[in-house]
Amino acid sequence: MAEKFSSSSNFKWDFEICQLCEQPSHIAISCPWMYSKCMIRRCIRLCMLLFCDGNISKGKKYLKCQFPDCDSFIWLEDAIKGKNSTAMKCHLCGDDDHLGKDCPWEGYPCRRPRCSGWRHILTSHTEQNPKNKYLVCDKCHSFKWLSDAIVKHQGTTKQEQLLSKSPSSSRMKGKHICNDVPDDDFCEEFDLKARDMDATQR
Repeated sequence: MAEKFSSSSNFKWDFEICQLCEQPSHIAISCPWMYSKCMIRRCIRLCMLLFCDGNISKGKKYLKCQFPDCDSFIWLEDAIKGKNSTAMKCHLCGDDDHLGKDCPWEGYPCRRPRCSGWRHILTSHTEQNPKNKYLVCDKCHSFKWLSDAIVKHQGTTKQEQLLSKSPSSSRMKGKHICNDVPDDDFCEEFDLKARDMDATQR
């Protein structure tokens, strides 16, 4: 049953507020957000209006595609404001060129030497770093801020592009470039092993 409010100044009127989306002009049974078309263009299924039961955003409403393999997600307040573009962004790293299930930063091998663990994206909820994303290994628990990893990866990618286009790139043969966002200690150990291998081959 919808709640009814009234207000008056020089005249009176009554209007109803939807108990689902808390918007006027309709009641819950006819709420357009209860089931709406999925915001991912290639998906033909519907988004459902759900309530968050987590401790951080308990009670907050969001739209989620009913299809398990679709990553369409948006907070209801953003959808109402027309910020549908956020649904096309990866909910893990925030990039707009892929969805969460294809995120290259989630579930990739740890780069620490002799570690066989996998790195995952988590969100900080501390006062010093609220909502900041970070990478942590599920085995050795190595830590790296996601923003730092992205910056380092972009710098490495640009360096490789410049080297590949440079006339002196042929002179770089035999030298080793650490990529895939490895840690500094991994780079150091990798380079030491590479130099040892070069020495034995001479």
